[in-house]
Amino acid sequence: MYDFIFKKSDNSKSLTVIFIDPDKPLSHDPLSKEEITKDVNKIKPDALQRYLKWLTKTLDNELKIQVMVNSLEERSKQVKGAAMPDTQKLGLIKRYRTADERQFSKTLGELLELQKRRNSI
Repeated sequence: MYDFIFKKSDNSKSLTVIFIDPDKPLSHDPLSKEEITKDVNKIKPDALQRYLKWLTKTLDNELKIQVMVNSLEERSKQVKGAAMPDTQKLGLIKRYRTADERQFSKTLGELLELQKRRNSI
């Protein structure tokens, strides 16, 4: 029966999968395609399942990273848009703010006038 181990190479884009026979001394040479195909019935199903689960997890992580990288530009536009409105909306906000400040000033003046009248009575 065979088990598997894997290692990443230095450039991290290639992966070496080594199927090993636990009953034999460990050699650091990967089995060739012919050797794996010849002994395919000797590879333990759980070893292959573990390898496929690891491969699925790795691919899932890679896909998540790709989605984040691809949506980075769109997300940065959303953040910029949320941080600063466009000029038309900014002008509208300034007008509303000016109107609110005038109304506040007028109301404050009326309040002060009423307080003066009350104190004089």
